[in-house]
Amino acid sequence: MKRFMKFLPFAALVLVFSLSSCNKDSISNKVAGEYVIGSDTQLTINEVLIKSDDYPQASIVLKSDGDNTISATLNNILLSDKEFPLIGFVEKTDGGTDNYSISLQGASEEIAVLAEGYVNGKKLVLNIDYELVEPLVGNWKFGVREDSLPDIYFNLSTSVETISFMGQELKISELVELANDQIRSNAVDLPVSSIEFSSTGFFNIHSEDEEMKEELKLLNNKIEFYTDQDDIYLYARKSLIDMINVLTAEYGINIPSPLQFALSYKIDGKNLNIELNKNNTVVYLTVIKNFMDGLTYEKAKEMLDLELSEEEYNMFKEAAGQVMNILLDSKTTYAFGANFVPAKELAQK
Repeated sequence: MKRFMKFLPFAALVLVFSLSSCNKDSISNKVAGEYVIGSDTQLTINEVLIKSDDYPQASIVLKSDGDNTISATLNNILLSDKEFPLIGFVEKTDGGTDNYSISLQGASEEIAVLAEGYVNGKKLVLNIDYELVEPLVGNWKFGVREDSLPDIYFNLSTSVETISFMGQELKISELVELANDQIRSNAVDLPVSSIEFSSTGFFNIHSEDEEMKEELKLLNNKIEFYTDQDDIYLYARKSLIDMINVLTAEYGINIPSPLQFALSYKIDGKNLNIELNKNNTVVYLTVIKNFMDGLTYEKAKEMLDLELSEEEYNMFKEAAGQVMNILLDSKTTYAFGANFVPAKELAQK
């Protein structure tokens, strides 16, 4: 809201100019038109150069509102808004007869946008900086339960009571309890100090472990996020997923690109709850199941450095298949989630 209030004087000034004069020979008409990302537009968002493959169907429409006032629409550029309006000014520069500088601003309750650049002939070069101002923005760390373990949980509701493993019938309820104990115990040593939803629209993971810091450089400031009602959407651009697919091709892993992944979330005071549930994971479970079904012992041994015999591997694979079938059953519901509390912002990026 503060950023929106700062934007009001600029908007009022543009309105005054646009009402005062408008003619077809104005300099704003010289830049009016639709500019498509890649073909006639170079776009940078929060210091990241945008590739046309990463933003399909993206364009910027400039419209004359007065002699030197313009409005703009960002189409399929901001993840949270398919069409985002901006207003601003255009000025003639010394760069040539067809060179014009433009300055644009726009804001809503959740986002404040500043765009600056120039039009040279039919080419638009634009730098967009935006800042998110919603409650989710910030650094978060795992909450702690009364038993001093991280506040992580897995819930499962199914009509199936047991699965078969090594000739025994194992109760689903006991397996869920065991899974929760293992997840929480292992999370104690997880080298993650906090997760971050940055004001520049990126989902980042932070660690104090030096080796992990280096590995996280491949992902941090690469995965974008936006919110829609009760969901957080994580968005990995096509260029990032294509790079990962090159690294995993030898294992037969091919991730759809670009990748968009939904997480349910809720903020209650200073507490953040994030969940993976059936509604936002069932599509990916099908992909995982198909991958597991085709994973041979030799390939699994190479990928995971297994110390199991082929017979033991096949028994585990059969049990895992039973679990996947339960999760995919239409009557089954489940949720894997965690509760977070605010963490101090870290200097590392």
